[in-house]
Amino acid sequence: MLNHVNLQFPTTSLTVTVPGNTPVFNSASFGQITSAQPMRVMQIVGRINF
Repeated sequence: MLNHVNLQFPTTSLTVTVPGNTPVFNSASFGQITSAQPMRVMQIVGRINF
């Protein structure tokens, strides 16, 4: 088992303004992953011998 980062989902909020006839999408963090899950505190390992 590897200890790797568990990332949260990307930011999905997007704002749209329409100055005139051209829509402008403005969100600096759209699609970026800005946080992660907490670290793992406990790990359980088992072994079976035959």
